[in-house]
Amino acid sequence: MTAQPEQTPRTTPDSVVSLAPMRDSRALPILAKTIFRELKQSGLSEEDIMGVASELLAQVASGLRARPR
Repeated sequence: MTAQPEQTPRTTPDSVVSLAPMRDSRALPILAKTIFRELKQSGLSEEDIMGVASELLAQVASGLRARPR
């Protein structure tokens, strides 16, 4: 088995972030900062962004609860 190089999110010309392997410790903070910046540029307030974050966590929790054990 060969070691795979660590990858960070990449932005394509359409500003879509690639999520393929996020093993680099910098990947998630970079992704979060990019999403935050995009949401702010789209006109959302910090309160709106907190609401989005809360909904994302709720979706993750729901997905985890739905997983077979």
